[in-house]
Amino acid sequence: MEGLLFYWICWLLWITTTFLLKKNRTRFYVSFVILLLLTCSNTNITVWDSKLNLATVVSFFAGILYLAKKKDWILLLFGSLCMTFCYVGILLWEMISPIWLFVPRLLMIPVIGLVLLFFLTETLIEKCMVWCLGITSGEILHGLIMNSYGFHPSIGEHSFFDLLFVGIAFIILLRLTLVAKQKLDQVAQTIERKLKMRWNHE
Repeated sequence: MEGLLFYWICWLLWITTTFLLKKNRTRFYVSFVILLLLTCSNTNITVWDSKLNLATVVSFFAGILYLAKKKDWILLLFGSLCMTFCYVGILLWEMISPIWLFVPRLLMIPVIGLVLLFFLTETLIEKCMVWCLGITSGEILHGLIMNSYGFHPSIGEHSFFDLLFVGIAFIILLRLTLVAKQKLDQVAQTIERKLKMRWNHE
């Protein structure tokens, strides 16, 4: 069922940001955007004979507003553009030669995006925002390209938001994995030091 992953991950993220994170502007911003996405996810507007999901517009402007407040916004914007063209290229490739896409889009695009984000951004929130802005811009650009050829696709369907939030889930899981690895390394180093101290005393 399309949209199930989107709603599930959205509510999970909202609960996490609202009740578990420290109270600051970033927490309020992220929680507000998530609720706005959920509210607008079933509202469509017509643009150039194509249906545009209002949540797509929310995601686009949320990314723009975040990047506008960053000092290194040019680098983040460059990362978003890389993500945009990568996403559009994969969608066009899928239309021309679908046989080459042996991995489901829901897994392949987030994994490719995760690799790009590893080189383009540093913090967790930057990765999420660059991912959102890049993929959303790519969805809009792809819709405009198809519209120019006489097709009228729906921009921002529930399957797109499944893809968008699966990518966010991958980003967060990778971050948690790295943090857990660092803590385990610290614990292992502490145990090793204590053992060395005991051996030296003996």
